Amino acid sequence: MRWQYIHLKEIDSTNNYCKENVTTLSVPAFVYTDYQSKGKGQQNNLWYSESKKNLLCSIVLPIYFQAENNHHISQWVSIVLVSLLKTLSIPDQQIKIKWPNDIIINTQNGYKKIAGILIENIIEKNNIIKSIIGIGLNINQTDFLQLNKTATSLKHITQQTYHIHQVANTLTTTIDTYYPLLHLQKFSSIYYQYIQYLYGWDTEFLFKNMGNQIFKGKITGIHDDGKIRVQTQHETFTFNNKEIQFLL
Repeated sequence: MRWQYIHLKEIDSTNNYCKENVTTLSVPAFVYTDYQSKGKGQQNNLWYSESKKNLLCSIVLPIYFQAENNHHISQWVSIVLVSLLKTLSIPDQQIKIKWPNDIIINTQNGYKKIAGILIENIIEKNNIIKSIIGIGLNINQTDFLQLNKTATSLKHITQQTYHIHQVANTLTTTIDTYYPLLHLQKFSSIYYQYIQYLYGWDTEFLFKNMGNQIFKGKITGIHDDGKIRVQTQHETFTFNNKEIQFLL
């Protein structure tokens, strides 16, 4: 695909920039910045990052399918990032996706987050026409302050220093490879690749629900609306995003 690249030294949020300029951007567009003053994660959580240390970007893609299928975009971006990390020398067996789309790495100190995704779609007449996909990928940052127990980076894992611009180019090349799956609505293929890396897929581990009850279960399916199905020893539950916490 022919990409429009926009590099900003500093911005409040690349997703906000894309939403404000979505009618004038040539798609596909790749907007990245050295520093985000108000970077956003899921549920309006802030995404903190040292300047010029990580890849902070938003991608605007042309998409046309029903809004009810929006969770397939999340699965698709997740497998794109898994592929990117493998290209950047992260061992395949260390990479997992924590539902719905956090990318985590198995380290000596347990699973830690290396990338987060925030998706905001442009919808007309119940159809998604463009998707704004925000990605924060920890690359060269090694000190995450109060998040040291839960965050990691490429440099932490491989002991290499990466050029952010080169990682950005590798990401767009990876998107080019995987985009036909999304464009042609190959949802079954996306799903199959996604569950290969899904943390807790058909494997028992600990959850905490909104009532702070801790229980053991395993993910056994994802419904058409994107909710997960969790099987315990005695019954099956269905959860939406943020209705359940994974105890890594």
